[in-house]
Amino acid sequence: MAGKDIEETELKKVSEQSLKEVLRSNADLSAMKHICIGLLLLLVGRCLPLVQLQDAASEATQFIFGVSEGMSIGITCIGIGWLIMGLVKFSK
Repeated sequence: MAGKDIEETELKKVSEQSLKEVLRSNADLSAMKHICIGLLLLLVGRCLPLVQLQDAASEATQFIFGVSEGMSIGITCIGIGWLIMGLVKFSK
């Protein structure tokens, strides 16, 4: 499989070991993907209110700022959940 000659009797055992290694690597990459998505959502959730003007004079801009603040909290909570899910998958 990896450039080695394998006996016919060992072929099944070696192929099963290779498949297990590939599946384990795939699970680790999936967990890392979830961790990265969680961190990205945390970053976006915390930076979203910084983009808006907090000294808004009109009621419409204050409403938009309030909605964006609520979205920021929601995105942050989703990011925390996604990060925890990735860490749990990575620890297995």
